[in-house]
Amino acid sequence: MLLVGVSLLVIGHQLWLWARGWRFDALHPYFLCDVMIFALFGLGSLVALPQQWSSDIRFTFELYILAGLVAYYLGLHTRFQLATLQVPFRIRGGALQSILTRHIRVLITFIVLSTIALTLIILYQRAQVVGRSVLEILVLPPLYVHTILAQEEKSSLQVVVFYFINSLLLVSLYITLSKKQYFFSVLIVLTTMLCTLILSSTRIPIIIALLLPIAYYHYSVRSINLFLVIGIFVAAPVLLTALNNYRGGGGWTIIPMMEKETVVLKSLSRLWENYYHQKINLEYGMHYFYYT
Repeated sequence: MLLVGVSLLVIGHQLWLWARGWRFDALHPYFLCDVMIFALFGLGSLVALPQQWSSDIRFTFELYILAGLVAYYLGLHTRFQLATLQVPFRIRGGALQSILTRHIRVLITFIVLSTIALTLIILYQRAQVVGRSVLEILVLPPLYVHTILAQEEKSSLQVVVFYFINSLLLVSLYITLSKKQYFFSVLIVLTTMLCTLILSSTRIPIIIALLLPIAYYHYSVRSINLFLVIGIFVAAPVLLTALNNYRGGGGWTIIPMMEKETVVLKSLSRLWENYYHQKINLEYGMHYFYYT
């Protein structure tokens, strides 16, 4: 039931977008999120759900997942008109934009240096917590380091700040590319990829960083939708497997690695079973599941 329901939602969403005149874009969140939803919850249901479940547990769990996906799609395309907020002062956007434009190189240099400095600070703190040198932290499996940090409850705030600055880097990348300041563009891409690779324990930020040059070519030079679709369904499993080994997940066989990607649905089904048998509060369990 879950595979059929997820398939209908994903296909229906893409057909609805097409009927409304949306031009297909392989890098758009509309498509990428649908692919992830289908892979994690649709295909994942074939290998992740416990076989010994009774029909009532399975039915309520699948209904819970589908209701959440319906809410996601409704929230994605529902627009509410909010009353205009009144502020006690006015910001002259033109003047601010003019100042930023004149000093864009200084601003980008500051953001890049701040990113590098924060990365080094986080590395040093991680080395202190783990009890290793900074060089040893760089060669240890990221999952091993992340596990120790999670147990010690360290580095969370710094990582949040890092990703905030990383967002500023991506905005700066758009500005430099639009102004054809390619030296700064390359500097930003290299900084983003290197710092993300050093700090990230999950693969999605790394993949996003690696896609930056491809995304620029796709949007600024020529559309490569067909190439991207083939890459998503063919090259992505290989890339996920390689990055899983980099972070310490182990294993070079693609099919078993793809089955491990269903860990989200497996963990969620385990949480639901405990909730169904009144062993854990669902809201508490969901918060724990999300933040770990």
